[in-house]
Amino acid sequence: MKSSLFRTRYLLFLIPAIGLIAAAGIVRLLVADEASTYSQGAAIYVEFGCGACHESLVLGPIPREKKPAPHVFERWIDAEDLWEAVHFGGYKRETYSVAQRSIPRKITMPAYADWISESDLRSLLVFLRVNQLVNMRSKSEGQTLARQYGCFDCHGPLGLGGVVNPRSLKGYIPGWFGSDFDELTDGGNREIVTEWIRSGTSSFVTGKSLGRGAIARHFGENQAIKMPPFKRRMPVEDLNLLVDYVLLLRSLGDMDLPEVERYKTLYAIETKTPKTRSPASEGSSSR
Repeated sequence: MKSSLFRTRYLLFLIPAIGLIAAAGIVRLLVADEASTYSQGAAIYVEFGCGACHESLVLGPIPREKKPAPHVFERWIDAEDLWEAVHFGGYKRETYSVAQRSIPRKITMPAYADWISESDLRSLLVFLRVNQLVNMRSKSEGQTLARQYGCFDCHGPLGLGGVVNPRSLKGYIPGWFGSDFDELTDGGNREIVTEWIRSGTSSFVTGKSLGRGAIARHFGENQAIKMPPFKRRMPVEDLNLLVDYVLLLRSLGDMDLPEVERYKTLYAIETKTPKTRSPASEGSSSR
């Protein structure tokens, strides 16, 4: 009798648990991913093998004994120069056709003019220039704090997302823009953003007893990378400045080239560097 009662109680507990896990899996399949222009550019950077000669996204700049590949993240490079370098390799637009006919052809960098679409190139340029921006000195205290507290390490440079997070709802850490951010913060509610930073979670998302709250708690507890609580490590002044900065980036949205240029004009301080040749003309390898 006791055994039968135990089995009944066990089943009453197990069936809802199985249902919750199944529902969470279905939700994950139905919820659309949100990829920023920046993260699309990161994928193109990998697809076209840019990290073989320039900064590897894992290993950093690749050392070379002769004619080292330029570090394309370390300083601001004009968009036209980047466009020309990707299209024509180590040549200028006007000399590329002549170089194509020369035998043997001296290659300093592959020319991708026939391989990359204009939309993919635009995404690639956004990826490159955002990484250049976060390596520049900034007039924004918020950017300085975001680097100091490691926010960009998880949410992506300038909060543009793209960082993989196994076993999370969508498989990645959301950025500070678009529907992902608005869903987690009730459309950029300042108090909720503050709670996320202070506590590493928000009752707005997890506080519901059933449905959305249960699913949020399931993924929040099981995802590989969890939001750390900063309440004991971050002064109130820093917290307020960081919230201002996060909401600023939300207002810029999925940054394309015009928004990147606007951000640079408003917040970046260009570091003075010696005049150098264009990235492509410096040469990337002796292929």
